[in-house]
Amino acid sequence: MPNAQTMPADALMLLTGIGYALLVLAVVWGLLHTFLGYVSLRVNLVLNGIGGGVLLGIVLVAWQRSEPSGADYAIVCTALGVVLGVVGWLLWRPILALTTMAVVTNAAIVAAMLVRGGDVSLWLWFLTGLLGLFAGIGVLIYTRIIVILGTAIVGAFGTVLALTLLIVGLATSPGRAMEVMRSQLWIPITALVVFMALAFAGVQVQRRLARSFGSIYMPAGGAGGKKSGKSIKRGRRHPRFTRI
Repeated sequence: MPNAQTMPADALMLLTGIGYALLVLAVVWGLLHTFLGYVSLRVNLVLNGIGGGVLLGIVLVAWQRSEPSGADYAIVCTALGVVLGVVGWLLWRPILALTTMAVVTNAAIVAAMLVRGGDVSLWLWFLTGLLGLFAGIGVLIYTRIIVILGTAIVGAFGTVLALTLLIVGLATSPGRAMEVMRSQLWIPITALVVFMALAFAGVQVQRRLARSFGSIYMPAGGAGGKKSGKSIKRGRRHPRFTRI
């Protein structure tokens, strides 16, 4: 396997530059999710739908036609991209719930396999599926709080991790970044403090953005737009922690 001693200098510089570029992109991605995770959720689903539609169109055209033309790719990819983009915009809540169910269920199964050494019984499969179902229902009921907390925490974690690796890597060397972080205790402690502060700031910013723009980007479902008198009364009976 190639390493820093055996790789040519040009190749090593290229890989190092790519690594730094990916870390910068990870910082930008993390900050966007930390502060704009809730209001940009539907836009992200639309973009993912368009990208998935284009990829699916490429596969379908290559599978169905032996010598496809550029027009074939353009028509099929455009049609599927538009359809899946519209689906992502209109059905964002079911998509979010199903995605949450899949992520929680798979994470629980992997954790159970790690704890039990790969031996997962039938009742454990049932419990993990039940856990995923409850998580999906919880997302449907408390959409705003779960999305805001989830995107703020995940975005802040990704931002701090990428930024720490970038700074330590630039100060020392990319290959020694993790080693330096483990040997210098103040680095992970500082990163933890910054992570907590950034996540808290992200939650506060998203709260205000959700109240200002929620009715535009996230209507009909915990968006914070105009509500009828009955829905306001029902909202007052909810526990305070659900009303961010």
